Amino acid sequence: MDRGEKIKIVFFLAAVAVLALAMGYLFLTYGPEQTLRFLVDQDSHTALFAVLLAVLPVLGFPLSVLLLMAGVKMGFWWGMALFAALVPLHMLLTHLLTHTFIRGPLEYILAKYSKEMPLIARKRAIFFVVIFTGFPGLPYAVKNCFLSLSNIPLPVYLLAAWPMHVVLAAPFVGVGGSAARADWRLGLLFAVLLVVVYFLGRWLKAKFSNDS
Repeated sequence: MDRGEKIKIVFFLAAVAVLALAMGYLFLTYGPEQTLRFLVDQDSHTALFAVLLAVLPVLGFPLSVLLLMAGVKMGFWWGMALFAALVPLHMLLTHLLTHTFIRGPLEYILAKYSKEMPLIARKRAIFFVVIFTGFPGLPYAVKNCFLSLSNIPLPVYLLAAWPMHVVLAAPFVGVGGSAARADWRLGLLFAVLLVVVYFLGRWLKAKFSNDS
């Protein structure tokens, strides 16, 4: 790792630390409920929420909560546009962090037990990324971390996973947006869509497991 990359990582970690301290202060001073109300309030600055949505998913914060908040605060279309724009940033930051802090120690542990990272065949790389990204149950950060540690090139899994992440986010943002506008019909539609996506993911998971 060269000096420039080290400086970038230090700045990123410093920014994360400042953000964590600020969130901790808000939670301790005003409590979780008041803090969440402030973040989704129409009068609070959208840039603050955008920063949280840019950083917190990379650190493992539940994405579904942030997507619901995006729908409440910004509505469906603007919330989806913001998330779609931030997905590549999430994946790039995850790639940087995993290759800096995780890949080396992980390869050392695997080598110690005469094991290797599983290899994904190049001809099945895009199919694997699409199916893996659609798996239900795995957190967003875990999926991105695993993909960044695989042998699949970054441009390939980024372009394949990006649209899948956006599609899977739509029901959550939609439920948040409809709840904020008290549109129960639209909320029911997105809730049904969420259930359909979940069971479709389970079906694909079972099919992929059987084919393997």
